[in-house]
Amino acid sequence: CPHCETGCNDCLLDSQSRHDFERINRKLAKDWLGDEFSYHIGMRDEAKLGFTDGHYAPGSIENVLRRLINGGAEELILVLSADTHEWDMVAPQFVKALQHYVVHDGLKLRLVVPATIANIEDTQILKDLQRFEFLGVSICTAVKTLNPSIVAQAITGYQITTLASRSIRVTLPGEHWHQSDEIVVVSKSEPILQTNLIEISPAVKSDNFFIKDLSISSELNGRYASFGIKFWAYIAEQDERIARSLSQSKIQKISYSDRYLQNPVAIALLGSIFFALKPTIDQSAEVGIHTLFKTVQVTGKKIHDDWCDQDDYEKYAKTWLSGMTGRPIKLLMAGSNRDIPHRRQLSITFNDGHELRLRLDQGFGYWRLKFYNFNDNFFDFNATANEQLTLMVERVERAEVNNFDQKWSTDILIELSK
Repeated sequence: CPHCETGCNDCLLDSQSRHDFERINRKLAKDWLGDEFSYHIGMRDEAKLGFTDGHYAPGSIENVLRRLINGGAEELILVLSADTHEWDMVAPQFVKALQHYVVHDGLKLRLVVPATIANIEDTQILKDLQRFEFLGVSICTAVKTLNPSIVAQAITGYQITTLASRSIRVTLPGEHWHQSDEIVVVSKSEPILQTNLIEISPAVKSDNFFIKDLSISSELNGRYASFGIKFWAYIAEQDERIARSLSQSKIQKISYSDRYLQNPVAIALLGSIFFALKPTIDQSAEVGIHTLFKTVQVTGKKIHDDWCDQDDYEKYAKTWLSGMTGRPIKLLMAGSNRDIPHRRQLSITFNDGHELRLRLDQGFGYWRLKFYNFNDNFFDFNATANEQLTLMVERVERAEVNNFDQKWSTDILIELSK
């Protein structure tokens, strides 16, 4: 290690060993191990993931890349998973990592996307890629089929360092971006990835004239009855055109997509958001919910648990949300994860021609209902759907909303277009 005499963050120190800093001495350890110790701890061929010179690198992909950047890397090539259905392109862990590489580190950055991106029907993904393109990121496809284990390459002068992992999710844009329990394998012999540059901008018409990434933590905490009102007041503060549409225009269409709406609290919070809009929802407006019902083996007992019975869930969700909007609810149930995007997006179309899109990083799972009466935390999923609705009406009158994780904020990406 060129940075220390005994131990540092680039070699031996991490979250576990830092408590033993005073006792760590890498030179004494090397003398004790002897000159041939590396031969005895070499990796098996199958663990090298197809690289003849593959060797273990401590830490996550993110950690290894940071060490390479600190060592003088000038360019990064990052491979994205081919499973675009699972992409979460506004996850802070993904967005902030890319922004940091380009803006703070001043690196050239290439994202290698699957060749199928050219035919993708989900235009929102193309718009997400377009934002990175505007940042200066090159969007590319690979010329040849890649070793499926390759995650990234770092270019330092004429030296190419390739990072690989067995993990499937490590290349998936989202909360686990470049994080995995699988070991990281590094190779110095792999040639630089050959890529073809693709231009997203000509293929996608950008109709956004306002876009902002908003962080929220405890701003909406308080009585459940005021949650939706606070939510829209906070959104309206971000731009006068949003405020004008929300207060002066009629809503013609509302759609919300979220895989995780299977518990009474999520439906209640979404309902509160809708209820605050109810005075401006047109009598002929369409309200659609796209979600997923996952099999649950054990009937829950708590109000934050998921429904086991899909019929009860659908009847409850439609009735509750219809009451909050004054309109019938079109509930579209996806058959699997692949049938519904990972993102949680609320879209509202106004009669003034504006469309407001909100991308909620953690959806409504970021908030919880708090009750001062302990018994209010229980919920009878064995009751009929109508009985459950009556029970929930009584509960929310006494409920308060708190952000679930007091240490971390959640992000909402706001887009206004016409």
